[in-house]
Amino acid sequence: MPPIVKRALTFVLAVIGAIAIFFAGAYSSVYFTNRVLTPRLGLQNLAELVTDSALLSALDAGNVETARALLIMDEDGHLIGLDGLAPNLDDDLAKSTCKIMRGVAKRRTDNAAKYAATEPASDPDVRKLVTASLQNPVACARAK
Repeated sequence: MPPIVKRALTFVLAVIGAIAIFFAGAYSSVYFTNRVLTPRLGLQNLAELVTDSALLSALDAGNVETARALLIMDEDGHLIGLDGLAPNLDDDLAKSTCKIMRGVAKRRTDNAAKYAATEPASDPDVRKLVTASLQNPVACARAK
């Protein structure tokens, strides 16, 4: 076999291999998105829909305190989640998270009586986690 044919054959095989690897990666990313991310995003949207629906139902029924308690529990969940994710956030997001969590801590301190009224409805362990997250947010340690 002439040397030019050997080089051309090697080149063609390398190109075919690269195309195969590209399509395998594309298929893997589509598979990952459909099997892993889509259900997770669907669950997140469903949870938000249920919360929003409960809030609107409480407001429609004139139960402002119930709606307020639901919003506080929703905020508590976000605070705990962000505090847990803080070590993996990029610097800009950590700074924003720190600023917002400090603002929430200040608002809750300034309006302590309004937040104490909802405490019987929430779990004591959750309240401890939220208090710890607001006193010393992990994102603030990252933001420095």
